[in-house]
Amino acid sequence: MWIFLPLLLLWGCASSTQKETAQQMAAIQRALAQDPQYGAAQLFDDYLFDRLEAPRRAQFEADCAATPDISIFCFSVLNRERLVAKTKERDNELRLTRHRGRPVRPRFNAKNELLNWKEIKGAPVGGLLRGMPKQDLAKM
Repeated sequence: MWIFLPLLLLWGCASSTQKETAQQMAAIQRALAQDPQYGAAQLFDDYLFDRLEAPRRAQFEADCAATPDISIFCFSVLNRERLVAKTKERDNELRLTRHRGRPVRPRFNAKNELLNWKEIKGAPVGGLLRGMPKQDLAKM
């Protein structure tokens, strides 16, 4: 319910004056401050980016371990090591299997029609960039 309120208020702000916009933004902030899910999301964001002090962080982890239903974010808190390991593993995979592709250059016939459109269409951006001619800007 509270999720749609800021969107509706922002939509109404399009033709407002600055004073009215400031009042509407204040109303949005008051509405969000009352929403328990928004508070839980702010707390989880602070936890995830290490902006919580050590005692508050330990208390948050203990609360989630004791009663996982207290917040929708408790699953992520309790499984943070798995999440970090999976993220690092995924980053390493992407780093190792980065597909640069071979240089792809366009070929034209006598009528100046492109001959290898399918090859260019399916080529990675890195291959297309490496296939560009190495000339002066004036010649290009």
